[in-house]
Amino acid sequence: MLNPSRHLFQKTTAFLLCFCLPCMGAEVDSPADNIAQMVHDHTHFATLLYQAVAPSEPSNLVFSPYSISTCLSMVFLGARSTTADEIQTTLRLNLDREQIPSTTLALMQQLESKTKDATGYQLKLANAVWVDQQTYILSDYSHTLESAFRAKIDRINFQQASAATETINRWVSDQTSAKITDLLHQGDIDENTRLVLTNAVYFQGSFISPFDEKKTKKNPFYPTPDTSSTVPMMQQTGSFAYLENDLFQMAGLPFKSKNGARMSLVFLLPRSTDNLLQIENDLSDSFQEWLTAMKGERLVLQIPKFTVKKRLDLNQILQNMGMKIPFTTQANFSGIDGKLDLYLSKVVHEALFALDEAGVVAAAATAAAIGVTSAPPTAAPIPFIADHPFLYFIVDMASNEILFMGKFQEPKDVL
Repeated sequence: MLNPSRHLFQKTTAFLLCFCLPCMGAEVDSPADNIAQMVHDHTHFATLLYQAVAPSEPSNLVFSPYSISTCLSMVFLGARSTTADEIQTTLRLNLDREQIPSTTLALMQQLESKTKDATGYQLKLANAVWVDQQTYILSDYSHTLESAFRAKIDRINFQQASAATETINRWVSDQTSAKITDLLHQGDIDENTRLVLTNAVYFQGSFISPFDEKKTKKNPFYPTPDTSSTVPMMQQTGSFAYLENDLFQMAGLPFKSKNGARMSLVFLLPRSTDNLLQIENDLSDSFQEWLTAMKGERLVLQIPKFTVKKRLDLNQILQNMGMKIPFTTQANFSGIDGKLDLYLSKVVHEALFALDEAGVVAAAATAAAIGVTSAPPTAAPIPFIADHPFLYFIVDMASNEILFMGKFQEPKDVL
């Protein structure tokens, strides 16, 4: 008889965007191949998750695919039987279970490898596992989380739910420079909670070519062709990675780094609001192709200055995507405690994205380089005017991992 009173509570926080290498179905041998496969899987999951979330979020949206994938991968490694199968299918994981820990660590190290210099961007990745004082965790599982995910494992008293919530929220706040302060709300955990897994991502980057604050002007933005709002519109002319076709324009703004451009903020701007739905539907199959097709062009950029914060309850969304049994008392998480007494009770994600003239701050509590070459001085710059709904991504251009992803659609729904 399964005991429904004990819960596996999954909690995740993160923000930002990036894209992956198309190697689905390829034979995976070397560590580099494994990383490419993991990034591909993360990207596939990211675009499908976006398509699942977007209809219920008609306004602005931001989330961290990396954060959510990483947190749920920790859950997956404790799952067995059909429970594991459903999580693996939902996350689009094509690596063998045995390869996931080492590949996760290798990708994490690669993402952080060039973030140490003070002149460049800052990227902070952190995992933590909070275990009830009366719950036994298998040593193999705890060792994997500590060694491969660099997770700290702390004992906590879930009988005192308010104090436990405060402790976990304080950790998330510390990891995200106080950008995500209340990830857990009252009732998210209770005396029946046995395990909370958390992931936090924090990014701060300055553009190689910042916008001049003096050129920021109040301009109209059109959420729909028939409605408009006023936004602070940043402006500059310069050389950037660029792609266009009949459906959209795409531009990439690289962040400063002592070791060269690695992280970029990528904008995907539909030619018209009517094209947005088709572009969203094409993301899963075509985004990588679009990303690698970008080349240097001289642009006149007009981009809104905005801050968006979004909290997502992912329970129903993940169930709709195929993770049904993990949320029931029929779940098998015996890889965590050796018993059949745990199930997934809550998956929460919160992300923040702040864009201004200098760069981006992004936080959440979830290799093809684009070379930019200057166009001839005589070439007329191409207008890139983001005055209607668009998608945006923060991408690690070395691995193509999506750190943050979002949609800006309604200026009234900003901080």
